[in-house]
Amino acid sequence: MWYRTSTITAPTDLPVTVDQVKARCRVDGSLEDSFIGALIGQVVAYTETYCGLRIMPQTVQARCDSFRDFALLPFGPVPEAAELAVSYVDVEGQTQVLDESVYGLLPETLEASIELNPSQAWPAISRGTRITVSCDVGFEEVPADLQLGMLLLISELYERRENAAASSWTDFNNLLVNYRRRGL
Repeated sequence: MWYRTSTITAPTDLPVTVDQVKARCRVDGSLEDSFIGALIGQVVAYTETYCGLRIMPQTVQARCDSFRDFALLPFGPVPEAAELAVSYVDVEGQTQVLDESVYGLLPETLEASIELNPSQAWPAISRGTRITVSCDVGFEEVPADLQLGMLLLISELYERRENAAASSWTDFNNLLVNYRRRGL
């Protein structure tokens, strides 16, 4: 079982800019910039939760109960060249970093996993402790349809500005459906 994923190194950029939103919403001037910036932050957070992924490059950490949990990592997308570190507490109570020769990362974009390398064995861990995985995640380049989905939702929220009932399936859903991760 995976436990809550935490951010170790936060992203330095957002997937959409204030200028992109202003162009989409036909906004002139800077009076609405702080409101638009807040909407961007809220929609990015919502999109990441909705899809079960991290959009921008960042480093995350998650803990699990067993090496069997490595069949599906709780975060994604994981780039090909991602830095990965696995640590655990051995049966003698000592924290160990698992040697990279023991495992391999299968990034598979959204559905990443960690696989045991041939002729290797997972080490025994101390009962009641967690395995910790730290990894680089996020798109190297944000897909255009994912970016458009966020722009659509931001512009809708900008125009509406009040809590009104939204339709059950929107263009946002249509654009992001292929980015939703299974089982999370």
